[in-house]
Amino acid sequence: MLNELKGPNGSGSFEILFSDTLLTMEETGLAKLSAEYPEYIDVFKENSDIAAEIASTASKFKGDPEKLDLVFSNIDKLDQINDFANELGGYESITNEETGETVERFIYDIKLMDIFFNNLQDLDGLISFKSIGERVGIPGGDAMEIFDLEPEWLNFVTSDSEIVRDDSGRIVLSPDQLKAAKFLGDLYASDVPISDIPVLLAKELMVLNLSREELSTVLADLIDGPLLEEPGSEPPSDDDPSAANDLKTLSFLLDHQFTGTIDPNLIVSADVAMASSFFNETMDVFESLSLLGESMDEYTPENESDITDSNVDGSFNPSDTQLTDTETEPVSPSHDTSDHDDFDGVLGGRNLSFGTGTYDLSQLSHNRLLIASSEHLNLAGSLSFTVDQTEGVINELKLLSAGGITFEKGTEINYGGDSLGIGSFNSLNVIGVDLYAQDQISLRSLDRLVLNNVSMNTNGQGNYNEVELLAHQEISVDNLRFNEHVRRIAMEAMTLNLRNLNFPAQSKVMLNSAYGPINGKYPNFNSSIWGRVNFITNIRYANDLIMTTDAFDAHGGNITIGKIGH
Repeated sequence: MLNELKGPNGSGSFEILFSDTLLTMEETGLAKLSAEYPEYIDVFKENSDIAAEIASTASKFKGDPEKLDLVFSNIDKLDQINDFANELGGYESITNEETGETVERFIYDIKLMDIFFNNLQDLDGLISFKSIGERVGIPGGDAMEIFDLEPEWLNFVTSDSEIVRDDSGRIVLSPDQLKAAKFLGDLYASDVPISDIPVLLAKELMVLNLSREELSTVLADLIDGPLLEEPGSEPPSDDDPSAANDLKTLSFLLDHQFTGTIDPNLIVSADVAMASSFFNETMDVFESLSLLGESMDEYTPENESDITDSNVDGSFNPSDTQLTDTETEPVSPSHDTSDHDDFDGVLGGRNLSFGTGTYDLSQLSHNRLLIASSEHLNLAGSLSFTVDQTEGVINELKLLSAGGITFEKGTEINYGGDSLGIGSFNSLNVIGVDLYAQDQISLRSLDRLVLNNVSMNTNGQGNYNEVELLAHQEISVDNLRFNEHVRRIAMEAMTLNLRNLNFPAQSKVMLNSAYGPINGKYPNFNSSIWGRVNFITNIRYANDLIMTTDAFDAHGGNITIGKIGH
């Protein structure tokens, strides 16, 4: 004791021992600390009331200057440091073989104590996760290692909610948190180390409600690959990313609902999405929509005799010789995953639903985003999508469904970027909907496109200010409104049936159908004929009615009636 108070080279402050015969433990601790660690004397004086506790804790780390520095730099966490040290270690008697002298030395688990000190800035999180892990069968030390490698596992259990404790300090979990904690225990009990399991994958697997045995099998297949007999052929090249990309796109198999925010973890790069087997069918639909209008003439009857059942809605049934069994639907072209510039990031899912809210897309990792559902996409309420407005940044949003899209009546979509595209494999019915984008709006369907009481507006500041409507079979319009900024309008389908439509002044209009114009110039007026552009009722240009050939000649100079493929 005396030697400790003397300090190195007798520089200590051991004289304090003789200043008062009733020396307190705090004074003893202060003297001892000042003697051993004079460089921290200011810290000790500021905390002289707990000097004995500081000295006791510091004695456990005598041989580790780095940890001592952390102890003295985090006096506010002294109790936690001391508690963890006592839990992770203890005093042992060590005998010097040469002198025979026996001393007591504090021995602790170096690895776990390193983890503890590494997480000093989030001790509450570390302690909470350790407690939760122990509750579901994960040893405390293992729980500490899991948290140290990926702190997001705590949020996996708590779902961003505050941790609640009872009067005794015990963590109280909600039913959802307890479910997640138990699932974490199931993950730990599997043969796959948790360090190999992405948190996002765990979230997706938890939704599937697998048994512990099923979970172990799925994890082994996903992480390690299925246990197969030795293959008789060469393994796939390292350039084939399908297995890894399937793992990254498991969220594409699930349903997702959004009300104002999008989890950035659900967004994957276009390269990853297109290399995933989960995205193949959706990508085929995207490619077919992209080519819509370019090859549609391949499915156009050459003459009236090829139409066996012409309907008033513009549909037709081809004769047996018109289409073969393999040509009854648009051909799905192969897609090149190495050279695709239509989008940069993908948000995929089975059924996607977007409700009222402001979605800040600038917080996501891609400015050109494809939101794609493999079954159904539902849009409802007032949806505002804000984007990065940095000059030179191209912002595009594409909403796609390989099944169908539902717009609830009264839906408003306001996209703050350049181009808004919406496409569906099935008929696309847009009724009582308002759409806005800064420069371009495009609607596409591989079946029919029906618009009733719809407005489409741009801001007049873009390069194109255009609206594009494409469908394979028919476009049916009744009360479609454009603002004065729209300068280019293009529609193309086998048959166009138009009612109550006013093309803006100075706008350029291209209307293409299967057979194109009548007499080389005109639409069909006042009725519907398959394969034509039909002005059925109240079609205007700059408010002027153009429902006769004379009126069309007088006011329709900016309207071109064309034929698909020409």
